[in-house]
Amino acid sequence: MDSKMATRKVLAVAVTGMLVFGACSNAAATPAPTTPPATPTTQATTATTSSQPSAAVTTTCASLATQYADLKTKTYVIALDGDSPPDEYTDPNDPTKIIGGDADVIRDVMTCLGLDSKLQVIAFSGIIPAIAGGQADIQASAMSYTAARAEQNNFVTFEKNVTGWMSLKTNFADVTTVEGLCGHSVAILVGGTAQLDVDQLNKTTCASKPLSVQTFQDSSGIVQAVANGRADFGNLSLLTLQAFMKTNPQFAIRVSEDILGLVEGFSVRKTDTKLLQALYDAMTVLQANGTVAADYTKNGMDASLLLEPAQIRTK
Repeated sequence: MDSKMATRKVLAVAVTGMLVFGACSNAAATPAPTTPPATPTTQATTATTSSQPSAAVTTTCASLATQYADLKTKTYVIALDGDSPPDEYTDPNDPTKIIGGDADVIRDVMTCLGLDSKLQVIAFSGIIPAIAGGQADIQASAMSYTAARAEQNNFVTFEKNVTGWMSLKTNFADVTTVEGLCGHSVAILVGGTAQLDVDQLNKTTCASKPLSVQTFQDSSGIVQAVANGRADFGNLSLLTLQAFMKTNPQFAIRVSEDILGLVEGFSVRKTDTKLLQALYDAMTVLQANGTVAADYTKNGMDASLLLEPAQIRTK
């Protein structure tokens, strides 16, 4: 569910860190979005792996733990942006805990392999640099695979990347296709894949009426820009948007389309080839067992977006 360097996933839980909107003319009559507890965006919020894969795969997971025993040399740091419900976000009842579908999946994967790990919140645009610099080992933030990202990371992909474009409910009810976005201002995530979507639209469908773009560090900034009228539309993962709409009825999803056919998943450094293979093997086991789909369903995520089997992508 990446809204991140070409497009990012869509919502399923209220966006964290929402600001109360002020006296812009468009915002004055608009109810402020629900404000859950603020989510940290740079420093570590950690949660030690604890979830257990289902009993049906215990034997297979045990064999993988033996096969990859030489990887048990450290506690692996798993980077997530912590601001992408329902994929991964800070538990409103416990700010030291990261919850969500992707958080549960990576916990189950690491438990299956018998590897110690902790989840760490890092701003989305800083995740790949953090992995390259050794501050983190695994990206588990619903990041889309692109050729540019594959120059620095190898990926295990297992999900379709579908995003949505939202507006205030009182505006743009006639926009139902990507063609309707042409000529409008849009808010997207910095470093996200939505920029690739916009570039593609401006070269083709919207060439005569290009979209104007504003970028933001997190989903809260995107929502605020739409709420106060600075942007006509905001782009986020579809799962995120769907969840967000449940508590913020003043917004509406206008367009949901997979423009570039991107896929997303976990990633590691180019040099960590054995860790890459281990993640892939564990994902294969947990997909076949139904654990991955169960993790998604438990978190209100659409399991039909999952791609089976997982794939390794290195270039």
